[in-house]
Amino acid sequence: MMAEADARAPKPLPADSPVPAKPTRAQKREQARAARRSPVCLNCGELTPGNYCIHCGQPNETYRVSTRKLVADFINDYFTVDLKFPKSVLPLLFKPGFLTNEYIAGRRARYIAPLRMYLFVSVLYFVILGFFSNTLFDNPNDGTVQTDAGADTPAKVLDNSKATRKTDNALKPPNPKLDPPGADQKGVNVRMGDDGSLPLDIKPEDVEVDTGNPDLDRYLVKQIRAKVEDYRAPGGRDRLIRDVEDNLPIAVFTLLPVFALLLKVFYWRNGRYYAEHLIFSLHFHAFIFLTLGLATLVNSNLLLPWTPAAHLLYLFVAMMTVYRQGWLKTLVKCSLLVTGYGIAIIYSMALVAFLTFVF
Repeated sequence: MMAEADARAPKPLPADSPVPAKPTRAQKREQARAARRSPVCLNCGELTPGNYCIHCGQPNETYRVSTRKLVADFINDYFTVDLKFPKSVLPLLFKPGFLTNEYIAGRRARYIAPLRMYLFVSVLYFVILGFFSNTLFDNPNDGTVQTDAGADTPAKVLDNSKATRKTDNALKPPNPKLDPPGADQKGVNVRMGDDGSLPLDIKPEDVEVDTGNPDLDRYLVKQIRAKVEDYRAPGGRDRLIRDVEDNLPIAVFTLLPVFALLLKVFYWRNGRYYAEHLIFSLHFHAFIFLTLGLATLVNSNLLLPWTPAAHLLYLFVAMMTVYRQGWLKTLVKCSLLVTGYGIAIIYSMALVAFLTFVF
């Protein structure tokens, strides 16, 4: 018995033998992951010896879902910007039409998907816009002007002389040449003040709507009057800017399919699917938001005025790259596209106004 116990006892290591190294952090993580593995995939039931199921691709993990895991999955699904980000953003900025051609040709794994690219860049832009909105829309004026109803309304002026000029402009009688007959009738007269404040000549009782449906008219009048009253109150200007910023992404998102539809009309003979034009639209609008975001982030008055020209030049080059037509045909179609898109933008701004004053 003693001999068997001595045989089972661990033998001391020789003096010159190396000391076993401690497991690294990666090895410990792999050991912990191996302990959580299941012999079969919990999603499809197939045998899964590795970290991922070879049939459905689900990670082979058996532990219960935590809040950290839930948040990580959301960020990974919608905002992952791993090594694909520089490979996608640099061509988006400096190679017009390249990403669209790559995606249509099937080379997609190395780049961020068009919809994810658009969502990430647009969300980033509106976050930047919201952060810098006070700087972009602020005016260094401070003072008081008087409305046509006689109520003192806070406004911003530089000095007393400017405040006096604004008060005089607000109180002076209407000019027949500038104010046509009937301008004082019921309705909404939209005119922005010199200080960027809300229209001071709008009163809630002046709002009238006539759609032919009495129930709808009453609802719209009630909503719009409540919004006008809210925006006329102190701090209303900031609330208006915030509401417009909240509704602007919705209106812009509705322009994506319209832009793609215009491309489909202008290139109906080339046999491309509508989805391919939509991919072009996603990449082009992602470029717009990316450049606007960079210009806003730099907060430079020299860059922002040049962004529309950069967008037009980018659109022309991208159309030549993707649709491969001569420069004259592309120029004509680009001009028609911009004209039609401008009309769509006007309707989208009307949508922003509707969402802002009704909902």
